[in-house]
Amino acid sequence: MGLLTHDLLRLRDPIDLVCPVSPPAWLREALRRAPWVVVRRAPFENGLIPVGVRGKDRSERFAAFADPESVVQRTRPEDLASCQTWRLASRREEIPALRALSQIKVALQTLGLNWGPVGSVGFELATGFPAANSASDVDLIVRMNDLPVSRVADKLVAVMRDAEVRVDVLVETPAGAVALVEYARGDSSLLLRTVNGPRLVRLPSGARE
Repeated sequence: MGLLTHDLLRLRDPIDLVCPVSPPAWLREALRRAPWVVVRRAPFENGLIPVGVRGKDRSERFAAFADPESVVQRTRPEDLASCQTWRLASRREEIPALRALSQIKVALQTLGLNWGPVGSVGFELATGFPAANSASDVDLIVRMNDLPVSRVADKLVAVMRDAEVRVDVLVETPAGAVALVEYARGDSSLLLRTVNGPRLVRLPSGARE
């Protein structure tokens, strides 16, 4: 299916979820409300997709697996951005993070990047379930073949600074993901988030030039 971390998947039936440990009490009700899971950053196991389930708040998160045969719909963060789904969001005027996406879209358009919203905002836009709140940040991913050059990194930092809400950006590459704020600081080593866990990597001299 060519699935990537952060892709959102709608399940045919929540009972198709494969749980490695006993599921929490809130899980069934969460999937009844919104039968969606997110592809998490972990290895596939025996052909099963590593996924995460969201509950009502941050304390309700559960790691599980899904059979590809149980997936009836896939929505990528980039799909949400290209379709500008926030323009028709029912809670756009209520949630600052949803409103901020229009400004962010304009700011990023000239860079020609593959980007999209994730986290609670992305989940709400994909599923229609009210996952965000008035204090929600905007979590974005930018998919690139390699880490950005200085000009692009600085532009992304400016987008974060100028938005009306807090914006966090993850730069997703084939090797893993880094937080933009860490990369833009010019540190010689970075925390790289990979499917096999986080690890520190050293950047070669001039990597941002």
